[in-house]
Amino acid sequence: MSMLGSGEESQLISSIVNNLTTDEDVIDIVYQWNIRHPLDRWWREKHKIAFNSEAHRRVSFLDIRFEFEEDRIMKKVLEEKKYLPNIGDWLIIPDNLDDNLTEEQKFVKYKKEFDSIDLSQFDD
Repeated sequence: MSMLGSGEESQLISSIVNNLTTDEDVIDIVYQWNIRHPLDRWWREKHKIAFNSEAHRRVSFLDIRFEFEEDRIMKKVLEEKKYLPNIGDWLIIPDNLDDNLTEEQKFVKYKKEFDSIDLSQFDD
């Protein structure tokens, strides 16, 4: 299962090609793609695969997500502090709870936190 079916892919490519008139258009499309699909960018960087290459078009979002989760789980397991008896360090708290969030997810989280603050108490 590829990321885009052959019919969808040709329609998307035609639409993009017909609408690319400036460098800013190309930059905007690349930027929007990477914002909408951050795991796709992670996967392409990990495997050193170019955007829209044949290998890129063959992979599915589901394959990418499974690989991402597997890597994240294994990283956590390998980095997890191990319990050492008789040293009094029995309460293990993760150092950075936000490490596994994408930049977009962090933005949404912090925006919600900021929006929940009652700023009227700071009015003069």
